[in-house]
Amino acid sequence: MLLRTTRLATGGLMAALIMVFLLVSSISPTGDLTIMSLASVCIAVTVMRTDLKTAVYVYLVSALLAIIWPGLIFSLPFIFVFGPWPLAKALLERRLFLVEKIGFRQQLPVKLVSQLIMTVMAGLAAIVYLFILNVNPLNLTAYPWLKNLPQVWVIIVLFAAAQIVLWFYDWALTLLITWYTRRLHTRV
Repeated sequence: MLLRTTRLATGGLMAALIMVFLLVSSISPTGDLTIMSLASVCIAVTVMRTDLKTAVYVYLVSALLAIIWPGLIFSLPFIFVFGPWPLAKALLERRLFLVEKIGFRQQLPVKLVSQLIMTVMAGLAAIVYLFILNVNPLNLTAYPWLKNLPQVWVIIVLFAAAQIVLWFYDWALTLLITWYTRRLHTRV
């Protein structure tokens, strides 16, 4: 009974923190993605403190509340990338840990799979976002050097930039999780 209560309390606290981060992100003039990364850390902390099932519930509750307030447009990055990625990362790292336990390490395929999963999540977010706003992605090129490129190259440049941003996000999330594990996990 105590374990169930602990999971419920931790889940409620993390969902509340996620909502605070999403609300601050919606009113912040800059640093939106940084603040949403902190919301991702809350999902990861829930995985570490309780279990994956509780973290999925925290994500779902937070996503539903975020649609209501601050709204769907502000919540799309969290719903499609920043929320589910820590859950997928936990599953991938658990698999990597099991592979290391038996003495065979395949880090490169795991990194490629994680990059592919992040790309699919970000692609879904972009499609939904562009569908809701009815925007042509090729019109997003405000830079003169992109306007002179053929459309295929514009898409390739945008795709490459997205890959770099996703890689840095995963790297930053790993650093934040490591910092939490070393500094706060045993103290809180």
